[in-house]
Amino acid sequence: MAAPVITNRGVPNGIKLDDPHPTFINLGVHTTLAIWEKEVTPFGYEGGEPIMTGTMHNTRYHTKTPQDLINMTPASVRVAYDPSQENDILSLINEPIEISVIYANGQAMAVWGWARSFVKDPISFGGPNQPTGMITLEASCTDPNTGEEEGPVFGEV
Repeated sequence: MAAPVITNRGVPNGIKLDDPHPTFINLGVHTTLAIWEKEVTPFGYEGGEPIMTGTMHNTRYHTKTPQDLINMTPASVRVAYDPSQENDILSLINEPIEISVIYANGQAMAVWGWARSFVKDPISFGGPNQPTGMITLEASCTDPNTGEEEGPVFGEV
């Protein structure tokens, strides 16, 4: 194998969103869940720790290679919520659902996953009038109906 070659950066072929407002998270069939998104952190991707491939024959550098599988990092959404509807949020914890992230330009991604937690923010004297909290979402990448591996799907709404 030859040494790497320096290449120049090209012009991006996508659309840069200057204003990502609004961005929404949809949790399965609960399209009217009593939450109002305030801040959305979409799912990310991680390749994991490198696999060290060096041996006693290496003379200067540790050699390594990437893992084969990709892990989706958790998503989170800070929401205002209606306390009288809190049971609906509770019903989503650890339940397999389709999770969609919908961007301002109509692009979206969907993945199988579940709501891992709903952590409420403190309510304090003189604080904001809205009860708020953080919903943390995990991507399972597993269709709960078939058990088959299913990665994210990208498209438009």
